[in-house]
Amino acid sequence: MSELGERLSKLRRDKGMTQEELASHLQVTRQTVSSYENGKSEPDIAMLHKLSEALETEVSFLIDGKEPEEQKEKKQQDSKDRKKKIKLWLLQLAGMALILLAIRLAEPAIHRYVQDTFLLWPVFICKYMLYPLCFFWGGGLFLQLVHLLYPAFHPLRGKAYGWIHGILLLILIVFVLLAALQIAEWGYEAWQWANHPPMESFDGTMIRHLFSGKLRDLPDLYLRMIQSGLAGRREQITLWYIFVWLHGCFLWLFRGENSRKCRKSALRNRWLTHCLHCFLVRNR
Repeated sequence: MSELGERLSKLRRDKGMTQEELASHLQVTRQTVSSYENGKSEPDIAMLHKLSEALETEVSFLIDGKEPEEQKEKKQQDSKDRKKKIKLWLLQLAGMALILLAIRLAEPAIHRYVQDTFLLWPVFICKYMLYPLCFFWGGGLFLQLVHLLYPAFHPLRGKAYGWIHGILLLILIVFVLLAALQIAEWGYEAWQWANHPPMESFDGTMIRHLFSGKLRDLPDLYLRMIQSGLAGRREQITLWYIFVWLHGCFLWLFRGENSRKCRKSALRNRWLTHCLHCFLVRNR
């Protein structure tokens, strides 16, 4: 492998690009990119310019390997950004750990409350909402850690990107709405209990009265989707936690892809603004 080929291969991997993706940027075949990297052929001047644009570097660096000042500054800035990301990751991990610790410490008080009132909503909130939320959060933190350890790791790409992202977001929105209805139902039950003597019967189903027909069971659908009866089965709860963990992983992947697109869009808008400013100055 030639020195030029080694630099091309390293820059491509640092950018998290495959040979196919780089080839599509250059409008050549994958075999052409492979031959450049293996030293079997060398790009001409026009192709070197295309490579420098695709890999966001200078032509001089591709040819002689001398790193320009801008590239050095970019590396220093990347190092600072990496340190900030590590600090943010540690803060998020500490926040998640505090929530889990608070749930564990509150368990005795929750059990006493359930025994005194016969209301199960605190148990449901901890077991079926806060714990899953931490697993969802943990899924994102796990892939953030992978990305910090392996910077070349990049989000999913492909034609199906938009469809998969939309489906994942739709699932998340549905679960959030159903959880909100369930919380409202439990909140009303708790309010009824607090405002009625224990021996007096009360109707804790105000929320479902807002719906008609088969939709009246909508507030309880959240629990029905993740458990069998009030006790629930351990296997289902475990599968539920695994599901939200994976959901957090995948949404983080797509969020990473969106952030890259946003950065590219911001750079493009900045360049257009600069061109417009130059045009206006020249025509004054």
